[in-house]
Amino acid sequence: MKRTFAAAVALTAAMLSASSAFAASNASPPPEKGRPEPMGIRVGGPCTYADHPGTATILAVSPATPDKDVPTPPYPGLTVTYAFAPVGPLPPQASRLAGKVQTMTLVNGWPPGPRFLEKYGIRPGAALPCVLRVIQSGTCTPLLFEFPGIDLADYFEIEK
Repeated sequence: MKRTFAAAVALTAAMLSASSAFAASNASPPPEKGRPEPMGIRVGGPCTYADHPGTATILAVSPATPDKDVPTPPYPGLTVTYAFAPVGPLPPQASRLAGKVQTMTLVNGWPPGPRFLEKYGIRPGAALPCVLRVIQSGTCTPLLFEFPGIDLADYFEIEK
C-alpha cells in the first residue's frame, strides 16, 4: 500500500513538473504517432473571407422598438429591413440567406437614425450594393453583410 501511494505521488509530481515545463516553454506537444501535427489555438483573427457581391433591397423603415439588451442611441432609432440577392451562386453555408429578411444595424448594434439614412440614401425600395462575406479561415463572425459606400461605424448622429 505504501509503495502504491509513493508511486502515485511520484507520478503526479512528474506529471505536474512536465505540465509546468510545457506551459512555461509555450511549445506545442509532439504529435502522437500516426496523427497529424496539431494546429495552434486561435481566438479571433486573423480571418479570411470569400466575398459574394449582390444587392440589398430596402424593404421597410420604421421606428425602432427599444431593446432592453441594447443601449438606446441618443437619437430616434429606425429599424431598416432588407433582402439580399446575390449576383452568383452562394456556398451551402450561406445559401439560406438569399432573400431572407435582414435588419441593418450599426457596428455597435444600434439602429441607424434618420440623418444616417438621409446621408447614405437608405429608403424603402432602394437597391444598395451589398457584399455577403463568408468566413474561410479563423474564428471571426462566420457571415457578414457589408455595404460599400455606407460606413456602419459612422456615429455622427450622436454629436450635437
